[in-house]
Amino acid sequence: MHLEAFAPMYPDGQPVEARLIEALRESDAWIGALSLVAHLNSRSAAAIRASDRLRRTCGSVLPLGVVTVGLPSMCQPVNRRLLKVRSSFGRAEWDDVGRCKAVIGMEKAREIEVFLAVAEELHFGRAAARLHLTTSRVSQAIRALERRIGAPLFERTSRTVRLTPLGQALLDDVRPAVRQLEEALRRAKRSASREPQGVLQVYFANSLREELTAALVHGFIEAHPHVPLVRYAYPSMQHRRWCDHSRDDVYVSWFPDQPDVLNLPRVHTGPVILHEPRSVMVRNAHPLAGHEVVDIEELAEYDVLYPPPLTQRFADAWTPPVTPSGRPMRRVRRMTDSFMEEALTIVVHEDIAHVTISRPAPAVLRPGVVLVPLSGLPPFRLAPLWSIFAQNRWIRAFTELAAHTGSDAGWLDTGGG
Repeated sequence: MHLEAFAPMYPDGQPVEARLIEALRESDAWIGALSLVAHLNSRSAAAIRASDRLRRTCGSVLPLGVVTVGLPSMCQPVNRRLLKVRSSFGRAEWDDVGRCKAVIGMEKAREIEVFLAVAEELHFGRAAARLHLTTSRVSQAIRALERRIGAPLFERTSRTVRLTPLGQALLDDVRPAVRQLEEALRRAKRSASREPQGVLQVYFANSLREELTAALVHGFIEAHPHVPLVRYAYPSMQHRRWCDHSRDDVYVSWFPDQPDVLNLPRVHTGPVILHEPRSVMVRNAHPLAGHEVVDIEELAEYDVLYPPPLTQRFADAWTPPVTPSGRPMRRVRRMTDSFMEEALTIVVHEDIAHVTISRPAPAVLRPGVVLVPLSGLPPFRLAPLWSIFAQNRWIRAFTELAAHTGSDAGWLDTGGG
């Protein structure tokens, strides 16, 4: 994210410097520390000294804007203020001024990006992995943002990270703006594409039963017979790959709540296709293996596998921290990745239960495990997910047809498909 501007500069720099700083510091759009990269059209020593003096006087704070790009609500007050500065010069003075093209690369934008990642993950290590940064860089960015604001945004202990009330308020204010920018980029990228994508790739969770997958594929092919659809079986908990990468395909998998409330970043989610009751997966020798039904209140008496969270809200919806009556759940961290195969291995070798769907594809199960129906929690949802940067125009057509297929087949009933 950057702003582009042209700032006037006298050969000695002083008159423009004083008027700019005064104007900018009076402006409501003075938004904090920005890094200034100056590309001088003039190579004169006087112009370079003037630019250096501006930087020293303002520190790293120099939001310039006569011509700005991308953030009009923030930039317009600066523009108006700088136009007043320009009007204080005579025409001859202005024409004689050397010009310095400044690109303001916003350090603040990186801090906001880091803040959003930590707020969504509530874990510095996962936020660092998502942003491809080191944990120390993430911590430095958060500390810098907290210094800028003047108060803590997170409560940190050795085991947990929580948003402070101020941090939550900032998250609520910032997230819609960032999503709006990402959506604008997506639309621009789509508009720049001259040829619409002609092949649709759909990744189905490998725990989804074949008859459901076949019905969804058939529904699309019947409506769009000339559009090639390539289907793949993919691990069931790989939502993160669509959150973290710009992809041009769609992923159909399980969600523990309505997909749009789970705070998954940089993705769109489509209508729910199917409701699937929950079950508890345990090994044959587990005390719950012989039950006909297990209630969530009873499950609180046993260790339950806590999968790596895609977001904190996603993880808590999958395996809640407390039961509906308020009893704490004994959530155990054993998984290092989000693959069903790892969960199965842990369940088989330890007395740990795992909350999952009731009727997975037979191929993903193994001998020695039992699925017991679980009551007291809402069903899982099957729904599509795709990157906000996807350009394939057939993705939305597929998601709409999939929702119609599920509705017509009665898959949205509590019993699912």
